[in-house]
Amino acid sequence: MLTHFRVAESAVGGAVRRVWRTVLAGAFALLVAAPALVASPAPDIVMVSVDCLRADHCGCYGYGPKTTPILDAVSRSGVRFESALATANWTLPSVATLLTGLHPSRHAATHSYSPIRDGISTVAEQLRAAGYQTCAIVAITFSAPALGLARGFDFYDTRVPEVFLGYRPILGFVLAARQWMCSMIGNWSPNADCASADAVELARAAADWLRKPAAKPRFLWVHFLDPHYPYENRKPYYAQFHPEPAPKESPDFSIGSDANQVLKSFDEFTPAVRKHALALYDSEVRYTDDGMAILLGGLNRSRTIVLVTGDHGEAFGEHGKLGHGSDMHLEQIRVPLIVSGPSVSAGVVVTEPVSLLDVAPTLLDFARAANPGTMDGGSLVPRFDGDTAGTSRPAFTERQTMLLTEGDYSMVDGGRHVTMHVYPFTKHEPDVAIYDWKTDPGETHNLFDSLPENLALSSRLHSHFARMYRTLGGDVVQGRAASDPGEGPSDDLRKLGYLR
Repeated sequence: MLTHFRVAESAVGGAVRRVWRTVLAGAFALLVAAPALVASPAPDIVMVSVDCLRADHCGCYGYGPKTTPILDAVSRSGVRFESALATANWTLPSVATLLTGLHPSRHAATHSYSPIRDGISTVAEQLRAAGYQTCAIVAITFSAPALGLARGFDFYDTRVPEVFLGYRPILGFVLAARQWMCSMIGNWSPNADCASADAVELARAAADWLRKPAAKPRFLWVHFLDPHYPYENRKPYYAQFHPEPAPKESPDFSIGSDANQVLKSFDEFTPAVRKHALALYDSEVRYTDDGMAILLGGLNRSRTIVLVTGDHGEAFGEHGKLGHGSDMHLEQIRVPLIVSGPSVSAGVVVTEPVSLLDVAPTLLDFARAANPGTMDGGSLVPRFDGDTAGTSRPAFTERQTMLLTEGDYSMVDGGRHVTMHVYPFTKHEPDVAIYDWKTDPGETHNLFDSLPENLALSSRLHSHFARMYRTLGGDVVQGRAASDPGEGPSDDLRKLGYLR
């Protein structure tokens, strides 16, 4: 019996070994064919947006003054997008795009009183559904939860005046009127109460949250406000950028809600005053970079994806405008976009234009989270090796006014930048300009009258937004592309079906 048992055991053992060899061979084949089955844990993700941050005032984008040493280091360790365009030239629609991957016309947060459209999910909601713990620590005037930016965040720390926290869309008109009246007085700004939430304080709060033990991967969104007007003299940095005393004729850029309101006329914005204002702005950017250092100090860099961008730019008289939200020139819409992390190649520069539409799908790609398939943007991860052949798409920017038929629209397509201002309630011809932004970054030469492709470019811009408004059931943007009568651009646009 014992011998028989041993023989039986041996036979069984051989069969078992053969089964295990088969199982192991199959498992090995699966691992080779599908490495995602043993993929590393999902990374932590930190998205940093900086209000009013112009790309051309960052060192890694070629700016001479040392405004961003920390951001420059992040750039060297990752991928920098040379030509990133915001989808709007002011905060609410732009950050709503960051969170949704949608054009402002689609997410509908296009005015200070309008929330993200019902039924639209945010990247925070999608990451939370994928198992992420989510947190936002932001200093944004338009961050009231009712506007939809808080959707999907487990923890939402917004540091703005209390009056804005409870505001609902129906009260938007009242609040907008109150803001306007107070700004006319010149001693109140909706951003003034955010002084206690400066970059250093905000970064400390964010770093503290990151240091807490977590059983899940984490998504953190931080929005710094400091470079936004009013400009504070950040010592000692102001003196580094402006060694001489401030000009005596300069107005006080630390009061009011808009730089235009402290000037009696634009004539007061002399070269000396402009230099002073730029130094104040640069000192705010440099101080924000200090906050970046504190924030990055709280990260586990070996497992954290860091994405840094701006929500829009800031004008300093380049085209007769101050601040933002007023036109579509590059100083108001070109922003930095930098991505760094354990799976990102270092020192890569992507030169082709990209849009902030692409941020949300890129974050989902890093998290290996499901993309809802409804976003207007696409993941930038395939471009991280610097090979952009066949991947370039036009980057669109828009600004709607409270007069629904008026607006500003922009398209960067290859080396051309097309801008269009559509007038309200009239048949006045839109103002159209075309620039070669690569050879003329200051956009001083309008090429519309000299380019043979001017009609095709302006028609493409017009048709994009016309098609979007039709899809949404809204009014088509009315207007014509130029003022030539007869068989001019207006008739060409009608023949192409872009005008009625």
